[in-house]
Amino acid sequence: MVNPAKAKPCKHALHESNDLNPLETEIAEVIDGAGSDWVRNPENGGHSIPLLDKGDTRRFFPDFLVWKDNLVFAIDPKGGHLLAQVAGRKLLDIRDEKGQRRVLVRLISAAKWNDEIEKVGPAGYTVWSIVKSTGKLRARPAATVAEVVSVALKPQTPRPSRLQLGSGTVAPGAIRP
Repeated sequence: MVNPAKAKPCKHALHESNDLNPLETEIAEVIDGAGSDWVRNPENGGHSIPLLDKGDTRRFFPDFLVWKDNLVFAIDPKGGHLLAQVAGRKLLDIRDEKGQRRVLVRLISAAKWNDEIEKVGPAGYTVWSIVKSTGKLRARPAATVAEVVSVALKPQTPRPSRLQLGSGTVAPGAIRP
Protein backbone atom coordinates (compact mmCIF):
# COMPACT_ATOMS: atom_id res chain seq x y z
CA MET A 1 0.00 0.00 0.00
CA VAL A 2 1.31 3.47 -0.89
CA ASN A 3 1.75 6.05 1.86
CA PRO A 4 0.63 9.36 0.24
CA ALA A 5 2.99 11.36 2.49
CA LYS A 6 6.03 9.45 1.16
CA ALA A 7 4.88 8.83 -2.41
CA LYS A 8 6.73 10.56 -5.24
CA PRO A 9 5.19 10.96 -8.70
CA CYS A 10 7.12 9.60 -11.66
CA LYS A 11 6.81 10.70 -15.28
CA HIS A 12 7.27 7.33 -17.04
CA ALA A 13 5.86 4.96 -14.43
CA LEU A 14 2.71 3.11 -15.40
CA HIS A 15 1.20 4.05 -12.02
CA GLU A 16 0.70 7.34 -10.22
CA SER A 17 3.34 7.26 -7.48
CA ASN A 18 5.68 5.12 -5.39
CA ASP A 19 6.45 4.55 -1.72
CA LEU A 20 9.99 3.12 -1.68
CA ASN A 21 13.00 2.71 0.58
CA PRO A 22 15.97 5.06 -0.09
CA LEU A 23 17.87 2.77 -2.53
CA GLU A 24 14.66 1.86 -4.38
CA THR A 25 13.82 5.59 -4.61
CA GLU A 26 17.21 6.35 -6.21
CA ILE A 27 16.82 3.44 -8.63
CA ALA A 28 13.25 4.50 -9.53
CA GLU A 29 14.34 8.09 -10.19
CA VAL A 30 17.11 6.95 -12.54
CA ILE A 31 14.82 4.47 -14.33
CA ASP A 32 12.21 7.21 -14.71
CA GLY A 33 14.81 9.63 -16.05
CA ALA A 34 15.83 7.08 -18.71
CA GLY A 35 12.43 7.55 -20.36
CA SER A 36 11.29 3.93 -20.64
CA ASP A 37 7.94 2.69 -19.35
CA TRP A 38 8.27 0.94 -15.99
CA VAL A 39 6.41 -0.21 -12.90
CA ARG A 40 7.20 -0.79 -9.26
CA ASN A 41 6.08 -4.38 -8.95
CA PRO A 42 4.17 -4.99 -5.70
CA GLU A 43 5.50 -7.87 -3.61
CA ASN A 44 3.30 -10.97 -3.74
CA GLY A 45 0.66 -9.29 -5.84
CA GLY A 46 2.16 -8.14 -9.08
CA HIS A 47 3.96 -9.80 -11.94
CA SER A 48 5.93 -12.89 -11.00
CA ILE A 49 8.45 -15.23 -12.55
CA PRO A 50 8.12 -18.93 -11.73
CA LEU A 51 11.30 -20.36 -10.24
CA LEU A 52 12.68 -23.57 -11.69
CA ASP A 53 13.90 -25.24 -8.52
CA LYS A 54 12.32 -26.15 -5.23
CA GLY A 55 13.18 -23.65 -2.55
CA ASP A 56 11.40 -21.66 0.13
CA THR A 57 9.59 -19.72 -2.62
CA ARG A 58 8.09 -20.85 -5.93
CA ARG A 59 7.75 -17.42 -7.56
CA PHE A 60 9.94 -14.34 -7.85
CA PHE A 61 8.46 -10.82 -7.73
CA PRO A 62 11.17 -8.43 -9.02
CA ASP A 63 10.89 -4.91 -7.59
CA PHE A 64 10.98 -3.12 -10.95
CA LEU A 65 9.89 -4.02 -14.48
CA VAL A 66 11.22 -1.84 -17.30
CA TRP A 67 10.17 -2.11 -20.96
CA LYS A 68 13.02 -1.11 -23.28
CA ASP A 69 14.14 -2.10 -26.79
CA ASN A 70 11.61 -4.97 -27.12
CA LEU A 71 12.84 -6.46 -23.85
CA VAL A 72 11.54 -6.51 -20.29
CA PHE A 73 14.20 -5.87 -17.65
CA ALA A 74 13.26 -7.30 -14.25
CA ILE A 75 15.41 -5.41 -11.73
CA ASP A 76 15.62 -6.37 -8.08
CA PRO A 77 17.86 -4.71 -5.45
CA LYS A 78 19.34 -7.37 -3.13
CA GLY A 79 21.40 -7.16 0.04
CA GLY A 80 24.83 -8.76 -0.12
CA HIS A 81 23.86 -11.26 2.57
CA LEU A 82 21.22 -12.71 0.18
CA LEU A 83 23.28 -12.93 -3.02
CA ALA A 84 24.59 -16.48 -2.65
CA GLN A 85 21.10 -17.71 -1.79
CA VAL A 86 19.16 -16.01 -4.60
CA ALA A 87 21.53 -15.41 -7.51
CA GLY A 88 21.40 -18.93 -8.89
CA ARG A 89 17.62 -19.14 -8.52
CA LYS A 90 16.50 -15.74 -9.74
CA LEU A 91 18.97 -14.65 -12.40
CA LEU A 92 17.36 -15.80 -15.60
CA ASP A 93 17.14 -14.82 -19.24
CA ILE A 94 13.68 -15.85 -20.40
CA ARG A 95 13.42 -16.68 -24.09
CA ASP A 96 10.50 -17.03 -26.46
CA GLU A 97 9.70 -20.04 -28.65
CA LYS A 98 12.25 -18.83 -31.24
CA GLY A 99 15.05 -18.61 -28.68
CA GLN A 100 15.02 -14.81 -28.50
CA ARG A 101 15.60 -13.24 -25.10
CA ARG A 102 12.49 -11.42 -23.88
CA VAL A 103 12.93 -10.96 -20.10
CA LEU A 104 16.32 -10.20 -18.57
CA VAL A 105 16.60 -10.42 -14.79
CA ARG A 106 19.14 -8.18 -13.08
CA LEU A 107 19.99 -7.96 -9.38
CA ILE A 108 21.56 -4.81 -7.96
CA SER A 109 23.57 -4.81 -4.73
CA ALA A 110 25.49 -2.21 -2.79
CA ALA A 111 29.30 -2.54 -2.74
CA LYS A 112 31.69 -4.03 -5.27
CA TRP A 113 31.52 -7.83 -5.72
CA ASN A 114 33.27 -10.33 -8.01
CA ASP A 115 31.78 -13.17 -10.06
CA GLU A 116 32.37 -15.62 -7.17
CA ILE A 117 30.03 -13.55 -4.93
CA GLU A 118 32.93 -12.25 -2.86
CA LYS A 119 32.81 -8.66 -1.66
CA VAL A 120 35.91 -6.87 -2.93
CA GLY A 121 35.15 -3.30 -1.88
CA PRO A 122 32.62 -1.32 0.15
CA ALA A 123 32.04 1.54 -2.32
CA GLY A 124 29.74 1.56 -5.32
CA TYR A 125 27.25 -1.00 -6.59
CA THR A 126 27.17 -4.23 -8.58
CA VAL A 127 24.80 -5.44 -11.31
CA TRP A 128 24.32 -9.21 -11.38
CA SER A 129 23.31 -11.09 -14.50
CA ILE A 130 23.79 -14.38 -16.31
CA VAL A 131 26.26 -14.61 -19.19
CA LYS A 132 24.19 -15.45 -22.25
CA SER A 133 26.67 -17.91 -23.79
CA THR A 134 27.76 -19.80 -20.65
CA GLY A 135 24.96 -19.39 -18.12
CA LYS A 136 27.51 -18.29 -15.50
CA LEU A 137 27.03 -15.54 -12.95
CA ARG A 138 28.45 -12.15 -13.89
CA ALA A 139 29.13 -9.21 -11.57
CA ARG A 140 29.53 -5.77 -13.15
CA PRO A 141 30.64 -2.98 -10.80
CA ALA A 142 29.45 0.62 -11.02
CA ALA A 143 30.33 3.72 -9.00
CA THR A 144 26.87 5.33 -8.73
CA VAL A 145 23.19 4.40 -8.77
CA ALA A 146 22.85 6.13 -12.15
CA GLU A 147 25.68 4.02 -13.57
CA VAL A 148 24.41 0.75 -12.08
CA VAL A 149 20.92 1.31 -13.52
CA SER A 150 22.41 2.19 -16.90
CA VAL A 151 24.40 -1.06 -16.88
CA ALA A 152 21.36 -3.04 -15.71
CA LEU A 153 19.24 -1.69 -18.59
CA LYS A 154 21.61 -2.85 -21.30
CA PRO A 155 21.45 -6.28 -22.89
CA GLN A 156 24.58 -8.05 -21.83
CA THR A 157 27.63 -7.59 -23.96
CA PRO A 158 30.57 -9.96 -23.60
CA ARG A 159 33.69 -8.80 -21.82
CA PRO A 160 36.54 -8.05 -24.20
CA SER A 161 38.61 -11.19 -24.58
CA ARG A 162 42.30 -11.39 -25.24
CA LEU A 163 43.90 -13.42 -27.99
CA GLN A 164 46.92 -15.50 -27.04
CA LEU A 165 49.71 -15.04 -29.54
CA GLY A 166 53.02 -16.68 -28.64
CA SER A 167 54.04 -15.53 -25.19
CA GLY A 168 52.06 -12.26 -25.18
CA THR A 169 48.43 -11.17 -25.27
CA VAL A 170 46.83 -8.81 -27.74
CA ALA A 171 43.51 -7.06 -27.23
CA PRO A 172 40.87 -7.57 -29.94
CA GLY A 173 41.01 -4.76 -32.50
CA ALA A 174 44.73 -4.23 -31.99
CA ILE A 175 45.51 -6.32 -35.06
CA ARG A 176 44.51 -4.56 -38.27
CA PRO A 177 44.56 -6.01 -41.81
